[in-house]
Parts: sequence; C-alpha cells; structure tokens
Amino acid sequence: QGRAWAPVSDPRSPLSQQGQALNVSLPRLSLQRSNLWARSSGSAGVANRRGVLHTRLALRRLLQLRGRAIGGLVESSPSLRGLGRGSWEQQANRAMQREGLPAPTPQELRLSTQWASQQLPRQRRRQLLSPLLGRLAELTVNFDR
Repeated sequence: QGRAWAPVSDPRSPLSQQGQALNVSLPRLSLQRSNLWARSSGSAGVANRRGVLHTRLALRRLLQLRGRAIGGLVESSPSLRGLGRGSWEQQANRAMQREGLPAPTPQELRLSTQWASQQLPRQRRRQLLSPLLGRLAELTVNFDR
C-alpha cells in the first residue's frame, strides 16, 4: 500500500487523461521493482546477498515440502528476520519452530538445499531484469502524471 502518507492502490490507477484513455494500470509487483515502492534494501555485499537468496530459496522449498504456500517476491519472502546467524540446519530449525512445525529431517534439509542450488542461477538471472522493469514502471508513472 505504499507509505501511510502516500498510499498506492493495487493496481495503481491512471492519473492523466492519456493514461485513463489507454487504461494504464500498474500492479503492485511492477511498482515493487521500481523506486516508487517503499521497500527496504539491504546494504550487504554481493556474496552475502547470494547466500541470503540461497537460504531464502531453501527455506521457501522447505516450507513448501511442509505444505505451507509461500507467496510474494522471492527476494523478500519468506522472511529471514529473527533466524539469526548459524548453519542452514540451525536457521531451518528456528524457522520451523517459528512456524509451529516440527524440526526438519535431514532428508528435507538436503532436498531443499539441492532445490535452492538448482534454482539460484535462474533466480539471479530474473533479478537482472528488475532494474529494467523498475525503470519502465517509473517512466510509465511519470508519463501518467
């Protein structure tokens, strides 16, 4: 919804006459990829972001194996907040505890890690498009003012 002082409807409705005539609307996902969305960005280095993305992908898969559907952007969901540092096994145990689920089995940990390793290159390639899509969304909003 954007910030409290600048709410954004989903999808964003056109403001200009031309935007209304062309029925321009931007879904929240498009706005999240631009600078027009209040999304925090980490200051971690590239190697740390890669490790965080791998952990997030593995945790996402582990939760899916447990029957929990995870929505939202891979870059931000599921949250790693509160999991602390430590090995993947420790973080996975804390995540399952937070979700009220039993500790993961070694097989689940291995499967989720393998899946994350397979998905990581694909996800990194998708992230390369984010700045491009973000700029396109910003241009669309600017032309619609």
